[in-house]
Amino acid sequence: MASSQLEPPVSYPPDAGLLATLKIRDEFLALLRANAPHLVEQAGGLLGALGGAETTSTTPTASPGGSPYLSTPTTLLAESCSPRGDSEVLSLAQRVAVLEQTRPNSPAARRPKRPTKHVDMEDGVEAPAKRPRVGMVTELNKLQRDDFDERVKTYLQSEVRKQMYALIGYEPGGVMASKDGPYLGHPGQYLVPNFPAGINDASNVCIQGRAAKMVLDQETAAEGAVPKEYRASWLYDSVLRELARLAWPNMRLIWTEQAKTAKDGGKSKMLKARTARRNERRKTRASQLRLAILPFCDEHILDYESVKVQLVHADWTGEEWSCDEDGTKNAAWRDRLYQTGKISLEDRDDPDIDVLEEKRPIWMDTKLWDWQKNLLAATTKKSHGKAKANSRGGLKERKRVDLGRVSHMMPLRAPYNFMLDREWKAKELPKYVDWNERPHYPSHVYPRVCDMIVTAPSSITPARQE
Repeated sequence: MASSQLEPPVSYPPDAGLLATLKIRDEFLALLRANAPHLVEQAGGLLGALGGAETTSTTPTASPGGSPYLSTPTTLLAESCSPRGDSEVLSLAQRVAVLEQTRPNSPAARRPKRPTKHVDMEDGVEAPAKRPRVGMVTELNKLQRDDFDERVKTYLQSEVRKQMYALIGYEPGGVMASKDGPYLGHPGQYLVPNFPAGINDASNVCIQGRAAKMVLDQETAAEGAVPKEYRASWLYDSVLRELARLAWPNMRLIWTEQAKTAKDGGKSKMLKARTARRNERRKTRASQLRLAILPFCDEHILDYESVKVQLVHADWTGEEWSCDEDGTKNAAWRDRLYQTGKISLEDRDDPDIDVLEEKRPIWMDTKLWDWQKNLLAATTKKSHGKAKANSRGGLKERKRVDLGRVSHMMPLRAPYNFMLDREWKAKELPKYVDWNERPHYPSHVYPRVCDMIVTAPSSITPARQE
């Protein structure tokens, strides 16, 4: 019988499991080099069955006598393709587990705990509902707290604030004392905060801690206001101290405003209150204009919800000032109004005159300003007519004086181009680098309606289809 001729070696595609194992081996060795270099040699011996302890790449490259897709010797391929290859992979996993256990500074696994019976629970008594406590309750956002949690937080924070006020001797409207002044008339009777030093100063932390302890003692009593099922989450010294920290910035703000008032004679406080009143008047005027625009939208078949957003803004309604902003109605102010012909002689001599000065923005078209005033006047007249019908004397309308185009306050939201005064747009607008120019017409108002607002009736533009 003739001897059989040997067939040439056959190249097989790479084994997917082998390549994955080699990649895991390389990552494991890299981890050892970075964290436990003294174990690299030992691991190299254990992983030697998989082709040696060192490797540089798992990218398939040609090797002599084997497939061009393999990066390991043919002997390794023979071992991995045999039944012995599967056992080697299993052995590798076991050895890796051993090395992980011997690795220094490895995190200890949490030991499972056996369930224990609550000694206070009796048969037939239903266990109270558990309230999960993830960290401190004040660190949870509002979605993680229920409505009553918010009430408890508001109540406890108010109580902590009251206790801090009592500890430092402060009463609303009184003197907020500090280490560097001002001082109370009874030294040693109260704790003294140190506001310039910051919230973590020892004296400030002492006040917060004392107030938290007092509220804790108050609420842990049988008659405490916090329900029992919420005490486990809120009645902790750390929680109450955090509430005290949250209340501290407001106390420091009182001290800061108090110091400014003492330094400038109250001018900064007066200016802040004046600005707040003027801002509120602009917001009120804008709200009234949004209501007044409803009949206009019905008349011209416009979508009210869209138009009231595009045609009305608090920065587009001008300003309403009054001498009463400073708390006085002096004769010089009344005389200036009288010289402009805006008030009568009787009004000039009235020390209790109640007048608002209307100031049109310098950028606004005069016709747009008149259109707004006409809408507001019609709505006001209608409202006063109803009030007069339902009461004896009715409501007294506040006198207004239009001072003209004198408001230089620039709008935060740029108006549409059709609203701009033509002369101001040509000469002054190019000087404003931060002006975000908007389209000429709003998208939900017909161009013919916009032109009707800012032009004379004889020059109304014909309607255009959109």
